[in-house]
Amino acid sequence: MTRELFKRKSFWIVVLPLFVVVILGPVILMPSREPRYHGRPLSYWVDQLPITIMSPNGVAVTSDASINSAMPVQVLAPQVPGMGQEATNAIQELGERCLPYLVLRLRARDPVWKTRCSLWAMMLGVKNLPWKPKNILTAGQAVTALDMLGGRAQSAVPKLRKLARDKDPFIRDQANHVLAKLEKSQP
Repeated sequence: MTRELFKRKSFWIVVLPLFVVVILGPVILMPSREPRYHGRPLSYWVDQLPITIMSPNGVAVTSDASINSAMPVQVLAPQVPGMGQEATNAIQELGERCLPYLVLRLRARDPVWKTRCSLWAMMLGVKNLPWKPKNILTAGQAVTALDMLGGRAQSAVPKLRKLARDKDPFIRDQANHVLAKLEKSQP
């Protein structure tokens, strides 16, 4: 009896780690699908872009990547002089390959109250918020990148239309802004 129990335990001791390695190994070791430019992932370059957001009153507001002057948002990549131009070059060079990532980034979510408070605080010039409005930063930089791509972003229109019906009003506003820009850029 104890021998059978030992055999069963030793079976699971061998099989369970093997199962975990076989199933989780490829997921963990899978390379990022994010496109790269000069050896850096697209997210690095997008983090250097200015932020374009639709304010609650429907006006597009563009701020430079040093939005820290308006509210304390940390940009993950270091700010280097001339980096904005290189980021623009990266977006232009990567072109349509960066669309899935940018649409995904446009979906960044914070609670609605936090987003609205952040937008109003930014318009009123409040400098120190007790939180970092991540969705404003990430979605705003995605809007800037999509604006830069102009007509080359047409393949993202179906996904943007879906986002234009999102339950989050901030995401809807950003998607509608990009769709309007893309309609203007069509020949």
